[in-house]
Amino acid sequence: MTFLQIVTTRWMLMISPWLILSIGVALGTLALPAARRLLAGSLILVGAIGWYGIFSHKFYAAPHWIEPWDQVAREAAQVAGNGGIVIGNNPSFFFYPTYFTPSTSPLRKAHFAGVLPESAHARDVYTPQQWIDAGSPTSATVAVFDGLSFGVPGPSRDEIRAALSARCKIAGEEDLVRDTGAKWKQEYQPTTGQRVWRIRVVTYGCAAP
Repeated sequence: MTFLQIVTTRWMLMISPWLILSIGVALGTLALPAARRLLAGSLILVGAIGWYGIFSHKFYAAPHWIEPWDQVAREAAQVAGNGGIVIGNNPSFFFYPTYFTPSTSPLRKAHFAGVLPESAHARDVYTPQQWIDAGSPTSATVAVFDGLSFGVPGPSRDEIRAALSARCKIAGEEDLVRDTGAKWKQEYQPTTGQRVWRIRVVTYGCAAP
């Protein structure tokens, strides 16, 4: 799986029943009591390390579970509410602004009408591709909420930042959620684009269009 660059939590979940089954068979058939105790102890140790990582919020295999998208989305909603432009690239990010930003659909009102950015739309809230398709609009404030995501079509974060840097000035940068395992992921899964900080928020100040 490492050779094929497909070592992700979803794939590991698929093979875990077979791993547990093989360990269970070994525990039931080993004749040497010492070997059985050693194998059982190893399994307990691995499980304890995993649960310690979960409760400590430091050693998640999938750190997106602890990414503060609720907090980040509230910042985005404030930017959009003040007339700024918001660009995001992560599905988890768009889940929260669905409820924090006013919809452009007159039919929605207080009823659920879909999730940003595809089945519902909010004024001045874009994906990178939607921003390009809209003519790359700017405002006094443009905030780019760059989260680690996989397989998202459209321009990359570097292309968006280059386009904005040519027209605007960076007013602030903020990095959130440090991934302590990023070095190992970059070594063994280089194609996944892992990085040290899971979320980067870059705010631009732009002249009037």
